[in-house]
Amino acid sequence: MNALALSSDAPEDSDSWLEVSPDELDGMMQRASGAGGSAPGEKVELGDEHGQALGDLAKQVEEFVGGQGDVEGARFVE
Repeated sequence: MNALALSSDAPEDSDSWLEVSPDELDGMMQRASGAGGSAPGEKVELGDEHGQALGDLAKQVEEFVGGQGDVEGARFVE
């Protein structure tokens, strides 16, 4: 018999894990983003690698917004 077969007398799993308060959700989101120890509005120090990546992203967004496009879509200079 298959070990994963359902038993008709087995109780259903609880859905209690779906019940999360807004404060608990905020805490989970902060921990997942890596900002779990900082208060709202507190400056978070990033490493050089993260700082460079954010700088590159900001430059790409600026070039995209100031760039050209047509009916085919955006055109990138590469």
